[in-house]
Amino acid sequence: MRPPDTIRLLLLVSWRERGQWSLLRHLRQAGHVVTVRGPWFPDGPPGLTRLSVWFSRFYLPLWALLHAGKYDVIASWNLPYATVFGLLKRLLGFLHLPLHLARDFHIDPGRAMHPGYAVKLRLLGAALPGIDLALTTSRAECAIYAARFGLPKERFRFFPDAPPSELFAVPAMPVAEHVFAYGNSDRDFDTFLAAAARLDVPVTLLSQAYIPRTPPSPNVTLLRDYVSRQELVRLIATARCCVVPLRDFRVAAGQNAMFEVMALGRPLVIADNIAVAEYVSSGRDALTYPPGNAVALAERIRILLDDSGAAEALGQWARQSSQVWHARQMELFSKLLLEVMA
Repeated sequence: MRPPDTIRLLLLVSWRERGQWSLLRHLRQAGHVVTVRGPWFPDGPPGLTRLSVWFSRFYLPLWALLHAGKYDVIASWNLPYATVFGLLKRLLGFLHLPLHLARDFHIDPGRAMHPGYAVKLRLLGAALPGIDLALTTSRAECAIYAARFGLPKERFRFFPDAPPSELFAVPAMPVAEHVFAYGNSDRDFDTFLAAAARLDVPVTLLSQAYIPRTPPSPNVTLLRDYVSRQELVRLIATARCCVVPLRDFRVAAGQNAMFEVMALGRPLVIADNIAVAEYVSSGRDALTYPPGNAVALAERIRILLDDSGAAEALGQWARQSSQVWHARQMELFSKLLLEVMA
């Protein structure tokens, strides 16, 4: 017989988990029975792996449905998984299915009128009766989404992002001269390149999705190929400073890159948004700027380049702050599980 506080939990994730995830270890050490399922073919050819990750939004929720009787709680670790499983749970409401948590619940209100995104929002709205609790990455979003979808605010809960714990073990690397920015989704690289043209230092931009509207200035190196995780860490860890240029204050985005930079102790400049404001105090953990303001972005970068001592102190404080969020995430998820099962 299982102890009364033991929870059988299924986590649907978009990566191959090799036992490094500290949250998973924490949950198992607390006595919970945790199963993780990620995309198939994680070590196949790159094209096959990318296809498998994309199609996992369909086959992983279906797999979870077929095995639902083994679990007390199913947690979809991204919104595509949550949407599909939520739809399945709603359609099969006559079955007794586990509680369903949706992590990283967020939408982009600026795209609500775009035809393709409007379809996604309608599907998400239809899936919400099959999502018992939606976890947002900022407190402000709870009230926003409750009002938008006409649901009680209690259906939404703040659950913080946090950096991967293995980044805390990366040793310091010699700092190069380049300013580094990276990412694919919700980035405003046009503003970043406009700011880069005002600088007299090498700038590296890594993105597979971004195509510049005009040729970048001569000091910019644009990397379009996928790089290994190890190479990405090196690019971050050796940068004079890193930039996360985001598009819209209303959109919760950029937290993964933000925490990667913070955990590696590098000085960070990031556009302000409702999620960034949850984790970062400008001048303490990072320097923030208004989204879309290239002049302000260039000024923030110059502040860090002109005072390397203050910049390094900023990076080290950010590293400590990210460690606090890492510990808090594990603590809050454990409490959340016990609460929803009470």
